Amino acid sequence: MAIGMVKDQIGLVKKCDNCMVVMKEGVAGDEIKKHNHPGSDVFFIVLIGEVKVTLNDEEHHTVVPGQILCFDGANHISAEMLKDSKVCVVLADQNEK
Repeated sequence: MAIGMVKDQIGLVKKCDNCMVVMKEGVAGDEIKKHNHPGSDVFFIVLIGEVKVTLNDEEHHTVVPGQILCFDGANHISAEMLKDSKVCVVLADQNEK
């Protein structure tokens, strides 16, 4: 029996009591519509490409591989893929310290 498992599917990768891992991908110009994740800390990790992330319609971040954008999920996020991209989003329950 294997100890680890490699996962590469798009969409929900893992959901447990205190966290969720989601993989998203798209081509340049694709958008992630404005939404939020109250009660979670969000870790937005670009694996491939370049993504412009907007928080609360006012703060902009261009995130590239090797960078992680961290923010409180009560804030609203929207994003545009500036290049063909793959991202991993981790939502961690804020009640778990």
